[in-house]
Amino acid sequence: MRVSTPPAYEVAPERAGLHVTAHYEQFSDPMNAARGADLVNTDVWTSMGFESKNEERKRDFED
Repeated sequence: MRVSTPPAYEVAPERAGLHVTAHYEQFSDPMNAARGADLVNTDVWTSMGFESKNEERKRDFED
């Protein structure tokens, strides 16, 4: 599993449902994370309950 997030938004492998990290990689560049992938899944920038952080997250995730 490859996960791409901006700095300070990293996802712990356990939160992704993984307890063995041999097949877990984190990337700050989404293009590097997607390279060679058979499937790419995305999520929203601002989750319900975090609307007050919307502008901050837009800046953090814009690249």
